[in-house]
Amino acid sequence: MVTRHRTPTLHSGGMSRSDHQSATRCLRRQRQTAGLAAVRPDEQHRFCERGWRFDFAFTLAKVAVEVEGGVHDGATRGRHIRAAGFRADAKKYGRAAILGWIVLRVTSKDIADGSALADTISALEVRGAM
Repeated sequence: MVTRHRTPTLHSGGMSRSDHQSATRCLRRQRQTAGLAAVRPDEQHRFCERGWRFDFAFTLAKVAVEVEGGVHDGATRGRHIRAAGFRADAKKYGRAAILGWIVLRVTSKDIADGSALADTISALEVRGAM
């Protein structure tokens, strides 16, 4: 009998869709645990005429959180570290800056250690949303 393994669907620069979803679920739980349930970001928010999206966007404060994949020791694959992906991200984040957004680029490790949430809170405080 042959066992077939499903190849994970890649999403967000080399992170499998399930890993990306797990990271975003974790960030949601942390936000709720920290008492920020009332401060709800839009997910997959389109922010400009190009149709680019942020993973999480606190639209009134113009604070966005991007969960970056393909970032780990020894990474050789992953959209965000290859030249074309890096250039596309640079254009996206440049456009976001021109439009006045604070964009926090975080990894699953940043989410796991709580620093992504701490940075999100700091950015919201800077913008007067907390």
